[in-house]
Amino acid sequence: MHGVKSSEVTRKTAKFAAEKLKEFVPMEAGLKLECQATIEEMEEGKETDSFFKAVGRDRTSYDSAIDALFVIDNQYEVYLWQGWWPEDRQSEDSPKQLDRLNSSLIWRGSVQWRQFSLLQRENPKKPPEAYLIHAGLELQMFINLFPTWDMREDVAQINKKAGRRSDRAIHVRDVLQQLKRTRYTLAELQEKPEGIDPLKLETYLSDEEFKKVLTVTREEFQKLQSWKKTELKKNAGLF
Repeated sequence: MHGVKSSEVTRKTAKFAAEKLKEFVPMEAGLKLECQATIEEMEEGKETDSFFKAVGRDRTSYDSAIDALFVIDNQYEVYLWQGWWPEDRQSEDSPKQLDRLNSSLIWRGSVQWRQFSLLQRENPKKPPEAYLIHAGLELQMFINLFPTWDMREDVAQINKKAGRRSDRAIHVRDVLQQLKRTRYTLAELQEKPEGIDPLKLETYLSDEEFKKVLTVTREEFQKLQSWKKTELKKNAGLF
């Protein structure tokens, strides 16, 4: 769906991303290999019944923001607005579960990251500034884009518990740089940095530190049963 003020570049980028989703059917986008996807373009305000049925919500409901990612492009800056996971849907292991769910949103947002890269390539001499915005912790420069904005303190507290901050702008280039990292120390992994797979923290350790904290080599670890892997990861603070 194209926004009423979306630029030609944004429309072209969105269409390209949709075509790639259809072509590669990535699992991180919640798709299955046997999925027979079709692409239907429509304008904001002219959404069809099939659109609302697909998203399962009406367009005026703030609850549509739950577990969601939105790209907002005002031609000067680009924002990736990231939703939240309600506390009433969390398990007893809520703090750890919340971290996993918030991190998984970044992974499912890989198409949005590609969109940012495409936007920068369209104007390499002066690419738009791109920022990551967390629900409930919106900065004033983002809020100013809208006629009205309701701040949700309950949502803010959920994201604050996951370590999100509202005192500074988060540049997408910094997050993208973080996503490119393949190795972290044990101390860094225990802080759950943005962009990592929270269920496979051990894979980011160097070979030397892997052997030190898990007491086995990578090859030996892979041969262990699942319960034993979990036990070693818990003992090392990687679970």
